[in-house]
Amino acid sequence: MRKTKGYSLVEILVVVIIITIASTVAVINFGPAIVGLNVDNVAADMAVATFLVKREARRGVSDSSKRTFSLKKADIKPHNGILITTQAVNDSRGGCQSNCGQQSVICISGQPFCYNPTDTFTFEQYSGRLTENHIIFILSNKRRLALLLNQNGDYDIAELINGQWRSRTDLQQLFKKIQTNG
Repeated sequence: MRKTKGYSLVEILVVVIIITIASTVAVINFGPAIVGLNVDNVAADMAVATFLVKREARRGVSDSSKRTFSLKKADIKPHNGILITTQAVNDSRGGCQSNCGQQSVICISGQPFCYNPTDTFTFEQYSGRLTENHIIFILSNKRRLALLLNQNGDYDIAELINGQWRSRTDLQQLFKKIQTNG
């Protein structure tokens, strides 16, 4: 009987099967967390994209196309399972009283936010202001975020939690750091 060094085919197959099972368990457990991070990343990308267009407007660019944000033309990296839209995802009034007239309304932490659900909006030259408020929704199966753009051209972040939109100032501060660095 000869002694050989190395592993038998059965031993290698057992190791491969164990690694496959462990990888599958990791993907199942960490998959939703990764999509959650992607929703934050897409929201940050949207905040930066609107910031860059507003910056062009504040610089006094006369070409209105360079002062216009278009959701369809935004240079945002594609992310699987994430939808970006300006159309409300549900009846978001949540008991808010509002005088929005023909505009859409969403209730954020008990306060109404009137907005125009258009995919395109133009910042005013030099001031960087908008004529109306706007919203960009970033949606996945697990999370729903809203980038709320007010008439000053500034934004807030809200998240749908337990059926109600809540302000997320912690995310807003994170995204402002990204804008400063971006």
